[in-house]
Amino acid sequence: MSTTQQEQKTADWQATRAPGPMHELLKKFAGTWTADMTMRMGANQPEMKSTGKLKAELMFGERYLKMEEEGSFMNTPFRDFGMIGYDNYKQKFTAYWCFDMGTQASFLYGTPSADGQMIVFHGVTDEAMTGRRDMPMRLLYRWPDAHTMIFEIWNELGLPQEFKSLEITYRRQ
Repeated sequence: MSTTQQEQKTADWQATRAPGPMHELLKKFAGTWTADMTMRMGANQPEMKSTGKLKAELMFGERYLKMEEEGSFMNTPFRDFGMIGYDNYKQKFTAYWCFDMGTQASFLYGTPSADGQMIVFHGVTDEAMTGRRDMPMRLLYRWPDAHTMIFEIWNELGLPQEFKSLEITYRRQ
């Protein structure tokens, strides 16, 4: 490999390391939020409501966002942890989620809307209650205004079409 080729490879690698315009979207998440949650266990199941709180902070030079949430589900306290980043090399958002009500974790890739007001993630998850593995899921975050963030989980649980299993409306404190 010539010196010029090596210099170009080094420059390309350096470009993937620096935060860029997509990392600016992560700043919309940062802060402390109250959470109003609505969950359904199936498409025709009744809604269950609960509340919680979310703390989200940027880390590693604003390359990643760490999110810690707590609330209750079916009168049982829970905590979850997530990380979101933007991979300059893949040109996609990445997300990882885990929680203390199980040992399953989800890893997803996402793309922003053209106006930057929404990020849609796609991935798979396991659902121990139904015995399904690698079940497709779609998550989205949208910002109707500077003080409100809405999170949705859509999955299909073997149905002909997906349904919204969770919606959380966050309000900035």
